[in-house]
Amino acid sequence: MIAQWEDRHELQHYLSSNYENTIKKWAMHSYLESCAITVYGNPKEYKIKSNFLEQLHSLNERSKRKIESVIQAYQVEEDLPF
Repeated sequence: MIAQWEDRHELQHYLSSNYENTIKKWAMHSYLESCAITVYGNPKEYKIKSNFLEQLHSLNERSKRKIESVIQAYQVEEDLPF
């Protein structure tokens, strides 16, 4: 599903190929919270914490431009035959 999202947005498959490490890092920095647990007590699903999501929505323009530049750096460049 993540790889399909990356394809749809013409991004390199960085997140899908590093998914486990990315989730661990986001959870370690308390950006995520578990919203479902396995029968063994391990997190099965995560969601972005609401306070972190609010911070993302209220970013200043400089931060938004920085994010956009990172996104552009990871976009797939296709060599067109013409």
